Order: sequence, then C-alpha cells, then structure tokens
Amino acid sequence: MSHTLKSFNLLVKDCPECGTSMLPAAPAVFPTYSPHDQSSQMADMGVVYVSVLHNTRGDAVCELCAKTGRIKYTCELCKKEKVLTPDAHVFVGSPDSSVLCPECYTVTPAKVWDETVAKLDKRHRYDFDS
Repeated sequence: MSHTLKSFNLLVKDCPECGTSMLPAAPAVFPTYSPHDQSSQMADMGVVYVSVLHNTRGDAVCELCAKTGRIKYTCELCKKEKVLTPDAHVFVGSPDSSVLCPECYTVTPAKVWDETVAKLDKRHRYDFDS
C-alpha cells in the first residue's frame, strides 16, 4: 500500500511484512537547510529505507525486516527453513517463489541441482500468465 507523507509530499510504501513506512534510498529528499540530517528526520517520522531484499511474493521489504532476519523461506532441496539474505541462490516463479539456498548450491551435485531448477521452472511456468 502506498500513501503520501503530507508535510513533505513524499510517496512512501508500507513494508508487506511489518507495515513500517518505507522510502526508496534516494539522495536527500528532506530540506538540506534543516539542522537535522535525513536519517534523524526519517526516524522521527517512523520511516525507514527500502532494502534490496524481496520476500517470496516478490514484494520489497524494509531494512528493519532485512536486518532482523524476519523474512524466512524453505529451501526446495534441503526442506530447511532459512533466513532470507541477499545471497539466497535461486528464486523461481512469482508470486510465491520457490527458493534454493546457497548451502545446497555448494554441496548438491550439478545434475541434481539442474534437475531441481528444471522441475521448479516447470512448476512455475504459468506464474506470469494472466
């Protein structure tokens, strides 16, 4: 959900995981003549930056959720629940992506890895069709 911070006319989105207002990491959107820097003004308003992580539904999440490990996924190979980090190896499909973890990538034989990715591609092949 998007909304506008009226005092600064900023379009912000809510984090799909925690509901915190998020602002894209853009150069100085607050007045530069202010005695407070941008991060302190954002903190006063309860606004955080958007992180580089997306949840398994493909939605960008806030830096707080990314740093605290709130986003979890289950690896399709090892079936273990893991904390989502930028190094999660493969996302297949959208929405509700299937994810393969970096640990499995390092220990799984190439043939098994390729077969798993092909199986996931086949399972998600119609995800983008309307």
